[in-house]
Amino acid sequence: PNFHQFITELAAIAGESAFSEAKALKLPKIFATADEVILQQPDGSQEVLVTAIAERHGTYFQRFTIGE
Repeated sequence: PNFHQFITELAAIAGESAFSEAKALKLPKIFATADEVILQQPDGSQEVLVTAIAERHGTYFQRFTIGE
């Protein structure tokens, strides 16, 4: 495998490990979807922390809004 593929696989494993540890310790998790950053509590409830309000420019957004 090339270096990019190796780093991508390593990041995926690290992310899965971090989620498993957070679940075991009953810690909240923060993750991103295509246009939101979400806080998930151990009970499964979710809160949208940041939402993109502008078109995507390449791989990033230029403007965000905080909260829902």
